[in-house]
Amino acid sequence: MKKEKKEKIFTAILSGVLAAVYLACFIVGITEYHHQVTSAAPILVMLSAVGGIVLAFLPYLTKSILKIKLSFSVNLFIQIFGLMGIGFGETLDCYYKFPYWDDVMHFLSGIWVSYLAYAALYAWMGEDHLSHPRAYLMAGAFTISLCSAVLWEVYEFSFDTLF
Repeated sequence: MKKEKKEKIFTAILSGVLAAVYLACFIVGITEYHHQVTSAAPILVMLSAVGGIVLAFLPYLTKSILKIKLSFSVNLFIQIFGLMGIGFGETLDCYYKFPYWDDVMHFLSGIWVSYLAYAALYAWMGEDHLSHPRAYLMAGAFTISLCSAVLWEVYEFSFDTLF
């Protein structure tokens, strides 16, 4: 069996399994909501689970709507990151049980943003990317990642304070 066909089958199985996991997270949020109506945590779990269900079908959505085919490794990283954040982080309370969980998630998101920034800069350069050293592209990706991290922290602090 060709590598591409195996990846396609694995992606379909992964999407189905993750959709079922996120549906279970949604059900956990509903049951928690009936037990502790005063807390906003079950609502956050339910909203995150809905986002996770969309995330589970991301490869198909990007291909049909944006006409972009995600590579297998990019899709796998996104799915693992989503599962760590939604399934484990919110639903199983890993953000509160393990003190370094949030730090690991921020570290992984920094790697992810750097990768996307590098890919965007590489594509933006067009045919001219060969005349620029990779160090410039890496410095640009690092700067974009750093700026997005600062903006994210400002957003996170503002909304935590507001709500």
